[in-house]
Amino acid sequence: MLEPFAPPPFDIDKISATAAIELKVEERVEIEAAVCRILEHLNSLAAVNLDNVPPTIYGAEGTCRLRADRIEDGVLAGRAVAASPSASRDLFKVPKIVE
Repeated sequence: MLEPFAPPPFDIDKISATAAIELKVEERVEIEAAVCRILEHLNSLAAVNLDNVPPTIYGAEGTCRLRADRIEDGVLAGRAVAASPSASRDLFKVPKIVE
């Protein structure tokens, strides 16, 4: 079993500054409590006995079926452009958003 870990102290003000968001006092308290609950839950997972569980990189047994990697003629791209609301030659036309 894994040993529980002590979560590192976190500074909600530093996190919000990094995320470039402003938090009201109520939001800070709520988010801080939520982060503490998440870290407590992660700590509770350390109590799960995984001694007889083999490591795996897949969520299910079996192998992935992969399609053949081959070059196609691009008909799908042409159909996509043709189905767009506005196109010019083989390109999508989009409205200008920056002056």
